[in-house]
Amino acid sequence: MITRYRSGFTLMEVLAATAVAVVTVSLIAAAVGNAAAGSLKAARCLRAAVALREFESLVGVGGRGIPERFDAAGLSWKVSTVEDDPRAAWILVEAGAEDQSFRVSVPREFALHPAA
Repeated sequence: MITRYRSGFTLMEVLAATAVAVVTVSLIAAAVGNAAAGSLKAARCLRAAVALREFESLVGVGGRGIPERFDAAGLSWKVSTVEDDPRAAWILVEAGAEDQSFRVSVPREFALHPAA
């Protein structure tokens, strides 16, 4: 004998509806969390693009030279020498605490211009 509650549903129907609701809410929460993480990543990429644009303006044609230290949009770089080529310098672009760094080699006399 199956017992129906006042609402007209059985216990199994109520439990199944509750399980579906819990799973749906969990999926929505996960989607919102992923969207927030995606927008955070997009913001980091945008900051990186802004800083790299500034980097290009410094080293581009008619640029002001590269300062030894510089911070732009949450990114920074510093100039350090390379042991095997004393005429070259490394420009190390570091993206905060993330492991998103790369190096660009430029001649020392060009790299060590004072900040404008």
